[in-house]
Amino acid sequence: MSSQSSVPLVSRRRAVLTVCMAVLMLAFNYGSLVRTVADAAGAMAVFLVVGYLTLTAMDLLFDRFLWRN
Repeated sequence: MSSQSSVPLVSRRRAVLTVCMAVLMLAFNYGSLVRTVADAAGAMAVFLVVGYLTLTAMDLLFDRFLWRN
């Protein structure tokens, strides 16, 4: 292993983007996936966890394979 990644695992920018995407997904899925407050809370939790992990993984992969010389 040559070098460590410079991508932070905790990022305010990534967190804000994840919250915005989760709110949009919740708004567009209202009525079909989300019908009650409990559905909304569960969907929001899943959207936040999966979204943040996905964005973190993609950030690490892009840094590793695309942006590095």
